[in-house]
Amino acid sequence: MKKISKADPLRNTLLMKIRNGLISPGEAIPSENQLCMIYSLTRPTVRKVLAELCDMGLLEKKPGIGAFVKTPRDKSCNMEREIHIGSDVIFRGSEYYAQPIAAGIQNSAYGKHCFFSPFTLNGFSAADYPHLDALLLNNLPSDAKVQVTAFKKPVVFLNRTINIPNAGTIYIDNYRETRRAVEYLVKYGHRKIAVIGASDPSGCIRLQAFEDTLAANGITPDPELYLIDRDYDTPERMNSFLKKSKFTAMFFTNGSAFLKTFQFFRAKLGDDFNQLQVLIFDDISKMNVFDKIPAAFVRMPLREMGELAVEYLRRKVCDPEYPVIDKCLSCSLLIK
Repeated sequence: MKKISKADPLRNTLLMKIRNGLISPGEAIPSENQLCMIYSLTRPTVRKVLAELCDMGLLEKKPGIGAFVKTPRDKSCNMEREIHIGSDVIFRGSEYYAQPIAAGIQNSAYGKHCFFSPFTLNGFSAADYPHLDALLLNNLPSDAKVQVTAFKKPVVFLNRTINIPNAGTIYIDNYRETRRAVEYLVKYGHRKIAVIGASDPSGCIRLQAFEDTLAANGITPDPELYLIDRDYDTPERMNSFLKKSKFTAMFFTNGSAFLKTFQFFRAKLGDDFNQLQVLIFDDISKMNVFDKIPAAFVRMPLREMGELAVEYLRRKVCDPEYPVIDKCLSCSLLIK
């Protein structure tokens, strides 16, 4: 069963109506009182949603009057204009990561007439890419600041918090979302939780959040319950891990770690594997292994990231003065 915020129906409905033109620029949306009644929400919840849409540049509030759909800064933004975007996300990302982002782009009116090319910042020279109007990126090499600054055109990073002038970012709070998810395991009595994953930037944050959640609940993290980085690529280490480790739940810091180890754990543990609570920080609901195990997973808002990214890049290409995006989105915890 999917756990959703009470505010999601209101947020999603307003986003759909604004982006599909069902509410025109300059048109008022229903009052806060009306929205409270229609969606059975409290006023603070309604105000939070409206504030988020204002931060996204979709609404503007006029004190004492109400909230209105914001007129784009540049009315001449040509939706028919061809825009060429270099990307390392939709070409080099894993299937379960790249496809939802691409679907969000395709679903957006702002994605029409956008053409994407494989791209990497490694060894990048702005002079080599005069045809590109913008960049949609995920990877962040050490010299990214120099490379992006040299590009001098709109750039947005997904799932990265960065400090590069004029580079936008759309991301999730890995620490907060991990703590919410691991709290779910602890709530249902799990104190021996194995953690399998990687120590990449996102993985390190998730590992820290995992440990902090255990500590906050009086549980001391057990080093014997860790399989990090290439540990799970070695059968000997995996077998040794199972022989000396006892656990009732497993937390995978990403879908890749789960996919690499799922068959091994299932083969070795047999029916005992089905008794474990599995938690994965990635959406694997579309994969054919998901229906075979009891699992919970953190679904990142990847489609929404794609929609926001392509809208931002088109607006920024049309209007260089358009505000640089800095947007943190929320995840969902889905439980099977």
